[in-house]
Amino acid sequence: MVLYDWRVAVVAISVIPLVTLFGLQRIRSDLDDDRDPGFRISFAGILTSLRLILTSKPLATLATAGYLYTFAQMSILSFIVIYLQEANGLSAEFAGGIFAIIHGSAIPARIVWGAVAGRFLSSWVLLGLLGIMMSGSILAMSLFMPTWPFWLTALIAIMLGASTNGVLGPADVRICPGSHPRIKWETVGGPIFFFFLES
Repeated sequence: MVLYDWRVAVVAISVIPLVTLFGLQRIRSDLDDDRDPGFRISFAGILTSLRLILTSKPLATLATAGYLYTFAQMSILSFIVIYLQEANGLSAEFAGGIFAIIHGSAIPARIVWGAVAGRFLSSWVLLGLLGIMMSGSILAMSLFMPTWPFWLTALIAIMLGASTNGVLGPADVRICPGSHPRIKWETVGGPIFFFFLES
């Protein structure tokens, strides 16, 4: 059963960020209380940030791994609905539900992985384990058949979300200030630039 036209969903998705943007302006002063007023965003500053990533082997390795992991993430998010609907003949509602599960599972996963990284496991080790989990869940989804029970498909979707979408948790732990002797707050965006370069 379709509750509303897809155009309504597109408009709603477009409005939510705008509401968030203007809503946050009310508490912006609290969020920006640690901002350095002397720091100005400049093209030279952006180049300095990217240069630091390229001249630091650990950060360059992290940026490369993040690029490849995010490539897998964008591939899954771009084609999972088409794969389930057109290649397997499932309804748009079912495919959209699986897509939502992938997204929804990533939210707690990023928090959990970020908490685990550096406390219980090295963030490098955790990133490697997430790569294995990512590969396994992608392989499992490639074997999908419409006769599978919903719980099995949902379980694989959770694994996909927790690995492909959740990988930013431990990655962010690696690039936070203190994770590298030369890193500063303004360079945190450097690896993120490479993570999403292909998107």
